[in-house]
Amino acid sequence: MIRRTAGSTRTLTPSRLLVAAAVAMCSALPLSAQVTFNGLNSSDPVGVLEVANCRMEGGLLFRALGAPACGTPQGTVGPTALATFTSANGSFTGSAALFDNTLSPVGIEITSASGASFSLTSIDLAPIFLLPGIAGFQTFSITGFRTMGANVTQIPLTVSVPLGATGLTRFPSSSTNFTTLTGLSSLQILSPDVTIDNVNATVVPEPSTYLLMIVGLGGIAFAARRRVRQ
Repeated sequence: MIRRTAGSTRTLTPSRLLVAAAVAMCSALPLSAQVTFNGLNSSDPVGVLEVANCRMEGGLLFRALGAPACGTPQGTVGPTALATFTSANGSFTGSAALFDNTLSPVGIEITSASGASFSLTSIDLAPIFLLPGIAGFQTFSITGFRTMGANVTQIPLTVSVPLGATGLTRFPSSSTNFTTLTGLSSLQILSPDVTIDNVNATVVPEPSTYLLMIVGLGGIAFAARRRVRQ
């Protein structure tokens, strides 16, 4: 195959076609997102480090539900929306973790930074204030939203965290699974008293990206056919 450009002629050999096809296919594969928030300064001496209204990390976007839209100044009515405890605070879980720091906290919303759908694989949760030795459980409501055109489906799920825990609890657990939290446009953890950390998700490519995979497969088939002919 000959590809002509201004002032030059380039031959697309089968090997070059294979490379181009492989690149197209790789771009269409689901992406694994792993968010630890470890880039935040968890040694700040104040005890609470204010983060921002929103935080983007690992291909995911985190927003406090009680906060203004991303990029909107918080103003003088209260602290920034998202925050993390530091090692100087008694509720520090051992590493940086986000919580809703607004005056009227509601919870935290997670979306993919690209706007593509995603599936939640696992997440660590804890009450904002740890109470070691206290009996009972703190219940968190997790709601996934799956959007298909104008239709939005809500997928509710409830998880419980021991109040007396000394750190975060990993979900899914033996009593809770996330098999329904797939193909989501957004996910909300609805509680004024929740801390999140170690978020693992799979971001699903957009339909246009699958077209790249088809192009990649076609390129590989075409290159293989040329090699056979040669």
